[in-house]
Amino acid sequence: PKEDWHWAYTKKDTSNPPSTDGWSVPINNGGKTSLLWHQQASKGLHKGIDFPAPSGTPVTAAHDGKVTMVRNMGSCGYATAITAEGVDGIWHAYQHMNPIVKEGDTVKRGQVIGRVGTFCGSGYHLHFSIETANRVSAYADSGAKDTSKDPKGYIPL
Repeated sequence: PKEDWHWAYTKKDTSNPPSTDGWSVPINNGGKTSLLWHQQASKGLHKGIDFPAPSGTPVTAAHDGKVTMVRNMGSCGYATAITAEGVDGIWHAYQHMNPIVKEGDTVKRGQVIGRVGTFCGSGYHLHFSIETANRVSAYADSGAKDTSKDPKGYIPL
């Protein structure tokens, strides 16, 4: 059956507690998340977590690291990737955010790195992904070049 994308809100602790291994939720939006990894009709598997939030909502670093990419992706805004300090081969990546960091900056978990700012698709939201390369993935259309991991294995949800 065709599965269509829609917001599915879940309530959780809104204090964004860090996990025991140094990861935290990148936004305090009252505990709302969309469906996580899911099929979105013909686009394929959605490769991240979408956090619906009003434009201007602060976005914080989910882990300590170094900013390795800040790129304007056109109509859906900026993409930002940050290494995960102490976790070899892993980046945490953000999309649809107006970044206040630049490439080469060092960030700490919980530090404000930008604000939700680009209306894309279904509304204002932060797309968060975990990558094994310096990029941001949204859908499973990259075949063998796919770099995404399920974020719920990293951040406390």
